[in-house]
Amino acid sequence: MGTLVPADRDFWTDALTAGGFTAVPRWVGQRPVPGVARHEEQVPADVAKAVRTLAAELGVPVSAVLLAAHAK
Repeated sequence: MGTLVPADRDFWTDALTAGGFTAVPRWVGQRPVPGVARHEEQVPADVAKAVRTLAAELGVPVSAVLLAAHAK
């Protein structure tokens, strides 16, 4: 990575201050109802162990590893 040049700064200033939004689509059935839903999935034991091991090696909480994985 190099040093930012004025053109880079101008591009990102325009991009980030332009406003607007990206709508998040809602997948619902034919008759949507208000409320929330919950879904639980069991994490395989080997995956859970690997996440805990990685968190310990990095010196961060497990939640940080899970957040990073989600963001990736």
